Amino acid sequence: MSCILSFVSHMLHSKLCIPDCRKISLPRAAGSGHNWKTVMLNEKHKILVVDDERAIVSACATILQLKGYETATAYSGEEAVRVACSFHPDFILSDIMMGAMNGVEAAVEILGVLPQCKVLFISGNVGYGNLLENAKAKGFDFAVLAKPVSSSELLARVSQILLNPDVQRITDSLKEPPASAE
Repeated sequence: MSCILSFVSHMLHSKLCIPDCRKISLPRAAGSGHNWKTVMLNEKHKILVVDDERAIVSACATILQLKGYETATAYSGEEAVRVACSFHPDFILSDIMMGAMNGVEAAVEILGVLPQCKVLFISGNVGYGNLLENAKAKGFDFAVLAKPVSSSELLARVSQILLNPDVQRITDSLKEPPASAE
């Protein structure tokens, strides 16, 4: 329990040092007269925060809300699936090891309905390797941050994953095969 309180305390206190992840600078096209332009991200990306530790859910959701993200919360894999059906998140931030349905199983089920949703796991448990290997065998490749994670690292990874259109959780092997012309 003291590890959780330390994690929550660290995340809440480090919010003062949170970088602004809503602005990025990108190079402009050649001949435009300027080398850089500033792009504002969609401040209302919808993020589902899932963990069986309520304090961690609260801390993560608060940090994300302070940066302009819309959040919903769930405290189990089963609840995450139910909430995702009505909330339609763009992003899932989830613990891995939780009750009857773990975070990986919940994410795979949600991605079956919301395939464009992106996923980032946070975990303080080292015993999740087989879960990720099984998911990878099914075509899902998930990123994991180790708990405790600083608010700046959390926000940077969320922003990076949301901005990167090349981040794929589903490999080409899961996509519909082309129709054969017989």
